Amino acid sequence: MATEILISGTVSWVVFQDRKSKRWIGICPALNLSVEEKTLGDLSETIDDALHALFLDLARAGELEEFLQEHGWQLQSPVPRRLSNVRFTMPYTTERKVGHDRTPTPA
Repeated sequence: MATEILISGTVSWVVFQDRKSKRWIGICPALNLSVEEKTLGDLSETIDDALHALFLDLARAGELEEFLQEHGWQLQSPVPRRLSNVRFTMPYTTERKVGHDRTPTPA
């Protein structure tokens, strides 16, 4: 079983279904990430996987803590030295867009 490392903070994703392909797309402008899946449920799992992969890559490069500080986020527990059995998680919100309205509204 993986050790869960929770990151405090929240990130927003815009999700919509592509009219032509009928596939679900998720875009996170704050992290410059996008994902695509066949179903909305699969998209949610893929968002979790994308966040984990980003934070794992940053941890492996020794850049995680600086990245989190830049965004005002924090680790809720220390990162173990061995990253082979770690799962990074972070809360997120989704804003569902329909039709041609795929661009998030500026804050």
